[in-house]
Amino acid sequence: MNETVKDFVESFEKEFSPILAELTPVSLEAEYTGHFEVFKARKKYSDWDLRCCLRPEMVNAENLKRMGKFIRSYKDFSDVGVFLSFSKEHEGLVQHIDSATWLQFMAFMPKEKFGPFFDVHIEGVNSDVLREAFNKKDSDELLKWAMINYWRKIKNGDEEDANGMLRGFILKSFREQRATIEADPISFIKSKLVEDNCERLVKFLEK
Repeated sequence: MNETVKDFVESFEKEFSPILAELTPVSLEAEYTGHFEVFKARKKYSDWDLRCCLRPEMVNAENLKRMGKFIRSYKDFSDVGVFLSFSKEHEGLVQHIDSATWLQFMAFMPKEKFGPFFDVHIEGVNSDVLREAFNKKDSDELLKWAMINYWRKIKNGDEEDANGMLRGFILKSFREQRATIEADPISFIKSKLVEDNCERLVKFLEK
């Protein structure tokens, strides 16, 4: 694990160990701690994929709020967003509030020069608890991270996955700007990220 991920996992487990389930190793490609499965970033613009799971008796809105607050305020993260949709145009997708069975956060790790993207799934939840914990009216954070993921996947040469982000989220949410986006997706995405004050992240993606 890189320094940021290692420190996060240790801090998160120290804070939430009593409510987290122990994970049984199932993949030879992942690294395991007491409560986390961690897949390392393999390319410069890749993300670190982490997974943990709440104990069934600990699944409630208050615990999700506590975890969300911890992740959003973590000292070595920036541009934290919940990858969860509350919008009609995303109904049917697993990231929509009506379908989700996990809580997913994404973040940028400014201290890291290789694979500085972070993605954690907190499993064992359901849509009712998610609705109670996240009473949102928009999907701005999901859209921001869909655009970031598109750009970084293009940089990694993963065009198929990138186009999944484009078709699944971005074009559906900016229907009136479809022609502009399709003509130059990166320029459109860069302008939106700059508007959202993601300068450090944009600077890294432009390298």
